[in-house]
Amino acid sequence: MVGSTCAEPVKARFDTYFYQAPRYTARVLDEVQTQARLDVISCEGQWCRVRFSGAEGYVRDLVVHGPQIDISHKDKKNLSDCFKADQPGGNAWQVERFCH
Repeated sequence: MVGSTCAEPVKARFDTYFYQAPRYTARVLDEVQTQARLDVISCEGQWCRVRFSGAEGYVRDLVVHGPQIDISHKDKKNLSDCFKADQPGGNAWQVERFCH
């Protein structure tokens, strides 16, 4: 546990798992529901270290920051507020669609 780290509070953008380490094979500590408060400690690569329900662990960067959409694309009218992401679920990986 990090003692005096300043954490930035955010709300989870979608349901996900809360991992002990920054990898999908790590132990799942809890499930995070959409709009749950996450205190972001740091982010590196595709993972963010957060404080959730009194514990520290990791969630994907997408949960904290949302998808990266290139708005400079010439076909802006086809962009939507939805994106797809691989998520662990049950006994297998599944592609889920998330919308804001």
